[in-house]
Amino acid sequence: MKFVSNKDWFLEKINPLRVKKLSETGAEDWLNLLKSGAT
Repeated sequence: MKFVSNKDWFLEKINPLRVKKLSETGAEDWLNLLKSGAT
């Protein structure tokens, strides 16, 4: 899966509050969330 190209789709699937947080924290935390969500 290409998370970068499907980022908008992925963000639509998760909690809107997380989307806002991700926008504020940046890519590193976004990648960390993927790791946390994948487990």
